[in-house]
Amino acid sequence: YTRVDEPVKPAFLETDSQFIIERLSEVGYRNASVFTDIEESEDDNWLIVLFEVDEGEPTRIGALGDMGEAARLGLEDVLDELELEVGSIASEPDLREGVQALEQYAWEEGYPEARVLGERYGELDGVVVLDVPLTLGDPTRFVVRGAPKWLNSEFSELLTQRFGETI
Repeated sequence: YTRVDEPVKPAFLETDSQFIIERLSEVGYRNASVFTDIEESEDDNWLIVLFEVDEGEPTRIGALGDMGEAARLGLEDVLDELELEVGSIASEPDLREGVQALEQYAWEEGYPEARVLGERYGELDGVVVLDVPLTLGDPTRFVVRGAPKWLNSEFSELLTQRFGETI
């Protein structure tokens, strides 16, 4: 609802419609459209502004592109952490969350320098391509030589600590 004495400007409706389309595109609905209409209400002081939204078909991932060093961790494991695969809806929030989970997984697998820079949904010949350029860096490995005889609990504690952080 909007007040009659505050006119509805077409430019504002267009801006609001474009905002809705952009938000839908981010979550994988790149073909969304918005139609606006203004109706009178029962109260003469108010107008009704309607936004009719057609989401269209969701945009889906059609192929995998630059996956960086994903093969070193195992492509299936990487896709499991991303929770994305060919056929998934191309959602920006899902991609951001997946990249965070992937970096955490790589760290847990002994790659504390792992990073993904430039993740995106590209397009090639009309097909949405998922790019997740993963760089692992060098793995962290511990070798204990010449250590005195340790109790199992002491050795386990040593292996689970790195600079005061659990590894």
